[in-house]
Amino acid sequence: AAVEGCEVLIGGRLYAVVGAVSASHTIVALGDEATVAVGDVATLVGPDDPAIHPNEVARRTGSSVYDVLMHLGQSLPRVVV
Repeated sequence: AAVEGCEVLIGGRLYAVVGAVSASHTIVALGDEATVAVGDVATLVGPDDPAIHPNEVARRTGSSVYDVLMHLGQSLPRVVV
């Protein structure tokens, strides 16, 4: 799946997704000034600040919202809001 232009929210900061290894592994560019630690929550889609909307992910990847949501791995925790 295309990931160009997608972002992940970690610690209140957006980081660029640079590669998808598999359905359950994604590579994120943290940069030199990142304060990310093992165990931090990474939001792929959600209402955090800033929010990451599934329709925006779909637009950036050239897919549908349905495809975006259906391709989130079963092992990912879901929080209903």
